[in-house]
Amino acid sequence: MADQYDRVLIRLSSAEDDKLEPILFKLLPLVFDELLTQTDTALRAKLVNILNHVLTRAKGNAAIKPAQSILERWFSPALVTSPNGPFFRNLSMIFLDMSIPRLQAQEKIELALYALENFEKLTGLDRVVAFLACIPGLGQIASEGFRKEQVPRCLGLLKSRSPTPSSVAFFQTAAEFLLIPCNAVEAPAVGGLPSASWSHWKSRLKSKAASDMVALKCSVLRWLASLGADPPASLVYLPSLVASMSEMA
Repeated sequence: MADQYDRVLIRLSSAEDDKLEPILFKLLPLVFDELLTQTDTALRAKLVNILNHVLTRAKGNAAIKPAQSILERWFSPALVTSPNGPFFRNLSMIFLDMSIPRLQAQEKIELALYALENFEKLTGLDRVVAFLACIPGLGQIASEGFRKEQVPRCLGLLKSRSPTPSSVAFFQTAAEFLLIPCNAVEAPAVGGLPSASWSHWKSRLKSKAASDMVALKCSVLRWLASLGADPPASLVYLPSLVASMSEMA
């Protein structure tokens, strides 16, 4: 196995930049899967070296945007039991932060809908990471160019007559996000949020400027408004109430 990892790194090192994206499209999911299950310390270090090499190369290559395949692994049962959960989370968050802004509008939408459909599988920090990754897609769902086709898809996932556990968890997380003041992302506490929940949010939002938070909240609010009266009140009541009482900055 060590030789195989070495050969992968050699192949990546010799690949031209314009040939890298199709290689990584197939390779990165496999490497992250290996990282989730690899228990040998030396072999794990080789996997981390591969991912660090990819990160270095990907920073200047906008064609590399593996957000969907990486986020899907956050929903995998393998992450729950993985001995390498912290390694996976730290590295994959860097990849998500890099690649989500590079996605086309439709790709952002697909990412958001995938998360909405599967959200019940997540807890704690994982919910925070996935929700923040969804926000650009939520904004696109509500946009003029996509609303007509994408809002019905979204409503179909919400199953308006009988809310799913995933939709309940998603709307609860949206309400938590809307509770956070835009200019207080490093506050010691946020009213209405348990300390453990705020710790998860703070770890992901501490670098956000107030203007960034306003933009993110606007995307969430536009998405909520685009759903109209179709979702059950039990889903939309809390985030709508929070939105009506909170200030945007």
